[in-house]
Amino acid sequence: MTSLSPLQRDLSATAVILFYVVGLVAICDALVQRAWISSSVSRKIVHIGAASWLLFWPLYSSPKDGPYWRLNVFVPVAKGLELFVKGAISRDPDDKDVRSMSRSGNPSELLLGPFQFTGVMTVVGLFFFRQNIGCLIMAAVGVGDGVAPIVGRRFGRNKYRSPLVPKNADVKSLEGSVGVCVGTIIGYYVFAMVVIPSEPLIPVSSVCRYALAAAVVEGLSPSNIDNIAIPVSIFSLYRFQVL
Repeated sequence: MTSLSPLQRDLSATAVILFYVVGLVAICDALVQRAWISSSVSRKIVHIGAASWLLFWPLYSSPKDGPYWRLNVFVPVAKGLELFVKGAISRDPDDKDVRSMSRSGNPSELLLGPFQFTGVMTVVGLFFFRQNIGCLIMAAVGVGDGVAPIVGRRFGRNKYRSPLVPKNADVKSLEGSVGVCVGTIIGYYVFAMVVIPSEPLIPVSSVCRYALAAAVVEGLSPSNIDNIAIPVSIFSLYRFQVL
C-alpha cells in the first residue's frame, strides 16, 4: 500500500476494517442462530473483535501525510449510528445485531454497552491514534472487559456484588476480575507491539497496575456503564500519572 496516495491508502484500509467488522458480526450471528454459542458469548466475541480494529492502524498513512488517517473511525461512527437506529427506531428483535450483541434479545440494549463502545472507539481513533494510551484503553475496555464474563461463567466460584448496583443485579466473580487483569495486560502488549512497534512500551509494572485498576472499576461499575467507566478511569490515571 506504500505506492498509493495517502487518501487511497486510507480508503483501502477503511474498506478492510469494514469487511472485517461485517464479517465478524455475520459469523457470530450464524453461530448464535445454530445454537453453537449463546448470545452472551457472541456479544463478548464481537466486543473483543471490535476492540481489535486498532490492529489495522498500521495500514493507515501517518498524520504528517494529511488528515485522511482519521478515516480509521469511519466504521465505529457508522456502526454507532446503525446501532442507534436499530435500538431506538426500528427495534427489530430478529435483527442480526440484536441477536449477536444484546444480552436478552431486547433491541434497546444496543443503546447501552454496544453504542457506548463505538463511542469509545471513535474517541480513541481520533485522539489516541498510534499511541500507548490508545492501546491501553482498548486492551482494558475491549479485551479485559470482554473476557471477564466468559472467564467468570466458566470458572467463577467466588462471587461478589458491587455496592453500587441494585440487589437484583448480576453478581460478578473474583475469577472474572482476574480475567480483566490478564486480558488487559495481554491485550495491551499485543496491540502495542503491532501498532507502535518502534515506540517504547509502558513498563510491565505500570501495565499491571492499570490492569488492576481496570478490574476494580469493572467490578464496581453497573454493567450498563462499564464501557464508559473503564476508559475514563484508565485515561485519567494515565494522564495524571497516578500509577
